[in-house]
Amino acid sequence: MSIINLLQVTNLEDELTRCTDVKTVMDLTKSKSISNFKADFRKMKDEQCRNMLERHKIDVENMWTTTAPKEFDFVQRNDELIKQK
Repeated sequence: MSIINLLQVTNLEDELTRCTDVKTVMDLTKSKSISNFKADFRKMKDEQCRNMLERHKIDVENMWTTTAPKEFDFVQRNDELIKQK
């Protein structure tokens, strides 16, 4: 594993996997690969996406709550802005 992988801050795909009932993010859209997932996810209409996330029991309050590695302390946390309705 490279040093870049060790320092990577969690991305949307990781957060969706962590905060839903799926084992891999590809299970959300039944995609065959991560690049297919990204394309499939982007193509979804808002209502389709919301329904899919609710079907997989998304825990919105748990999103973006993981503490980033110390190397990223300089990045401001603003998860409360993301969660605003």
